[in-house]
Amino acid sequence: MFPVLIAAPRYADAEALQQDMPRPYRWRIALDGWERLAISALNWEYQSARLAGSGRGENAVAFSPDGRLLASGGGDRTVRVWRVDAGQCVATWSGHAGSVNAVAFSPDGRWLASGGADRVVVRLWRLENRQCVASFPGHSASVNAVAFGPDGRLLASGSEDQTVRLWRLENRQCVVVLSGHPASVHALAFSPDGERLASGCDDGVVLWGRRQFAAADLSVGELMAWEKAHAGKYSEIKLL
Repeated sequence: MFPVLIAAPRYADAEALQQDMPRPYRWRIALDGWERLAISALNWEYQSARLAGSGRGENAVAFSPDGRLLASGGGDRTVRVWRVDAGQCVATWSGHAGSVNAVAFSPDGRWLASGGADRVVVRLWRLENRQCVASFPGHSASVNAVAFGPDGRLLASGSEDQTVRLWRLENRQCVVVLSGHPASVHALAFSPDGERLASGCDDGVVLWGRRQFAAADLSVGELMAWEKAHAGKYSEIKLL
């Protein structure tokens, strides 16, 4: 878990707090906001391969960070995990109601995310016990791409509904919906520092930049109401 930090003034008694409730302060709020930076007409190329014994119509493959495991997902609605050195399938996971279109390992190799045509945005699998521990509904069409942020805290999903959703893994909440694509989203990638996200669609590539901080003039009472309304969508609040 990653705690939310709020650095507010300290009060010796309730009367002092009550007097300061309407008083405006300057707050620095760490947001999970993203903004569109640029569009470039880039082409995407890919190569695909099929392991002996894999399902038919494989749509996605991904290596684990240490290169020991390979995940695949396809038209048979399953996710398979392979031990690369032995070429053996060590796990077959079912649960998707449609074809699996995307798979991705977390940076620490503990989790695997999968997305598909069943509109249950992303399924999150724990590699340790090989179980699905969460699913994220929200998209209105097939999920074509998933990607973890470099620190493992965020998971991005791209869909045929022309949006990208960002999910905070610690509380399983969608923190932002990125709109603006005129066509289906097919590919996602975070920059190594996690400050940018690239999304590929039929009309090219869109770059999103993270807006980490915003300043707001709020009383303590107003801040408390803001914090309640935006729970799960910020990571830190500081008094300036």
